[in-house]
Amino acid sequence: MSTENRADPANVMLLRGVYHRLLEAQSRAITTIMDDARGDDPYPCFAPLPSGQHSWEARFALANSIKDVFDAIPSDGQKLPSGLLCASPESIEAITELNNAKTALQAAVATIKSSGSDDKEKVNQRVQELKRTMKEVGFAAADLKRVYAKIRILGSDIYRVGWTWGVNHRTYKPIDTEVLERRLQGLERDDPAAAELARTRLISFDEPRPATLFALPDQLRVNYGYIVDGKRKNKGLPVSGVVVVQQKALPKIKWRDRDSHKTQENPREPKGGFRKELLPGWGVYYDASRPL
Repeated sequence: MSTENRADPANVMLLRGVYHRLLEAQSRAITTIMDDARGDDPYPCFAPLPSGQHSWEARFALANSIKDVFDAIPSDGQKLPSGLLCASPESIEAITELNNAKTALQAAVATIKSSGSDDKEKVNQRVQELKRTMKEVGFAAADLKRVYAKIRILGSDIYRVGWTWGVNHRTYKPIDTEVLERRLQGLERDDPAAAELARTRLISFDEPRPATLFALPDQLRVNYGYIVDGKRKNKGLPVSGVVVVQQKALPKIKWRDRDSHKTQENPREPKGGFRKELLPGWGVYYDASRPL
């Protein structure tokens, strides 16, 4: 590899250190998780498998789910979406260290991506620097977001755990002023009346905040019940994989497959004020809740 194509040695050293820390933490976490199943009084687990939901097969699937974040997502979509582990104090300690190692890796990647000039023309060079650094370290993650995702650790005294899928969610993504202006100029050439109407609507409101509407990926959430001072409470959180509870007893489990939520045909209205479409079918929305 020529000198021109080599990554900055400082970046290589930084990434290599946190990457190896992550691998070691991952290995220890998987070892303790498997050890929890041994002995006369093993810690139970649950994985939404067609068979063996509480068996060694389930535990092995959950351990693989933690391990395969560096692999490409299978094309057949068979990656285990989530599951639950009752964990020993040793496993909790190991999983906590794994989450800390994920945070350290994310911070190191951010440092490498932000190194060098802030000039917009240098953005692509910074991306290439990260790719070169990852290649030299031997870290070829398919999806960094999957690597960064923390293992959700719940507290103790959990008596109920269920999963639900959030489907048909949408959100508004702001449009840059320069981008919108170019679109309006193009519209003026094709349909001056429509362009004038769009501009009139935009200037009629204090902060129209033009945006486009995006469909969000389906989101898996865990909903659980726990006991505090003898009282039952409920909470819901997004999850991206294995859920861990710090107790020996398996809580009451309720799993619903994603397909069971697909009957929700109508998209959920996104948050973001009272928004209207700027022009029919144009794909631009604006905040119409604060007129001048």
